[in-house]
Amino acid sequence: MRWRPPIAADALGGVTVNNRQASSGGGFTFPKGPVELTGESALEYVCERKNLDGGDFGRTERQRDVLKAIVTKLTSRGVLTNPGQFRDAVTTLAPNFTVDGELDNSRIVDIGLGMRISGGEDIKSLMAPVDGIGTSSDGHSIVLVNGKKLDEMAEALRNDTMDEYYEANQDG
Repeated sequence: MRWRPPIAADALGGVTVNNRQASSGGGFTFPKGPVELTGESALEYVCERKNLDGGDFGRTERQRDVLKAIVTKLTSRGVLTNPGQFRDAVTTLAPNFTVDGELDNSRIVDIGLGMRISGGEDIKSLMAPVDGIGTSSDGHSIVLVNGKKLDEMAEALRNDTMDEYYEANQDG
């Protein structure tokens, strides 16, 4: 999926995330706790890694938190119960997400309005299972995927057993 947090945050009038770790960079300061993100602050927030515990892992956690904040805002009473506003938000956001070439705005709106998500608390996120960090042959830092556990995750997706997989793997 390709996305642009500044566009998504701005299309929704900003999003609030619960920042797990204080940081600063790019002219922005992000204290621990609730942080309102719009435009360039959202981009700086999701791209930061060097000043975070866990580096890339901290960054991916932030990215998942921002996606959850976007869904929370998109499914809020003020947006979801107003089909025109929901359609406008999806129309603004959709060109910035690539999931499937045949998934157009109309289909996204239909799916969104038919979902039974009452808010961000209904959203669960996991990172692909990893074995840690290594170094590539050309000296770059890389994340080492755990192939066996990734196969288990794929199987849970295929068999619609992600709830069970999540419960068993949410802590790592």
